[in-house]
Amino acid sequence: MNVMLNDHECHITCINSAQRGVLANLQLGYGLRFHKMLAERVGGTFKVIEDGDSWIINVHVPLHVEK
Repeated sequence: MNVMLNDHECHITCINSAQRGVLANLQLGYGLRFHKMLAERVGGTFKVIEDGDSWIINVHVPLHVEK
């Protein structure tokens, strides 16, 4: 897992190994669906992609800092 944070946003990348083609059968279960909803609720994105024998989750969340 890689987490990058600055004053304006947080970007999280998580990479897991998987058999080729597994993403085609992967559905957003409650956990993934819930986290996608949370990211989008605050204006972010939640994407799952397949890259060779790995699947990658990319999450981008804008930070709303009150001053």
